Amino acid sequence: EIDFNQDLKKVKINLIKNFNINKQENSFWTKSIRNFYFNQLKNWDSVSDYENVVNKISEKDLRKKTKKYFIKNPKIKAVLHPKEN
Repeated sequence: EIDFNQDLKKVKINLIKNFNINKQENSFWTKSIRNFYFNQLKNWDSVSDYENVVNKISEKDLRKKTKKYFIKNPKIKAVLHPKEN
């Protein structure tokens, strides 16, 4: 079994660091406003409580999502053919 704890901690630190850097830009706020209305969000938690939301992610959550998206979902096999001249 793989131990995700150390990597998860690093990812959380980087997400929060990048969030704090990005929120200093006007484009961050215009995107946040657009996303709020486009996605019909009920509140601003994704912005105002971002650090708490990120810190709540657990190794258990990560394992659950990993199983859902990488193990249980059917895989698609594609064969690409080069374009003929």
